[in-house]
Amino acid sequence: EANVPALGKAAWPARGTPLPGPMAKAIEVCVAANRQCLDLLHEAAGLEHCRYEYDYARMLPPMQDIRHAVQLLQVGTVHRAACGDTGAAVTGILDGLRLGDSLQREPVLVAYLVRISCLAVALTSLERSLSLMALTDGQLQELDAALVRTGKTLDFTRVMIAERCYRIETCRDPSRLGPPGQQGPPLR
Repeated sequence: EANVPALGKAAWPARGTPLPGPMAKAIEVCVAANRQCLDLLHEAAGLEHCRYEYDYARMLPPMQDIRHAVQLLQVGTVHRAACGDTGAAVTGILDGLRLGDSLQREPVLVAYLVRISCLAVALTSLERSLSLMALTDGQLQELDAALVRTGKTLDFTRVMIAERCYRIETCRDPSRLGPPGQQGPPLR
């Protein structure tokens, strides 16, 4: 994956520039190898309301996995755009937005920040795709509607309430921070 931007060490070429041959081949191989994962991400994007199962007192949701998934979606989206498959590219962008939106009900700050990061990656996918292909009016309207929907849900209130509750509980019971000498609580 070294030649695959977002997942490896390679950087994306300038917008509007075709993917270099070795990079395009590496991306094609990566997308083919991760087809099942991309299909599952697309299927999961269809779930309107979901939560990640975990114990808030012990750990956070799998944030690294979520970041990796949105980066994989970006690679797949740009690959489809470079191949001229506008429908699949639009679907990839929408899937990236929905993956970020899956974190909208998570009450911890770190989840909110990962959501913002996911949305930034989805927007970068949109920018890169638009520089490689032309979309129809219908596709642009579908993307516009999705961006408006996502924008309306970027509320910081729930996160701040949860963070304040966490801080109050920590002040009431400092042992929640863990034993002396430990490097902070499990959530932080």
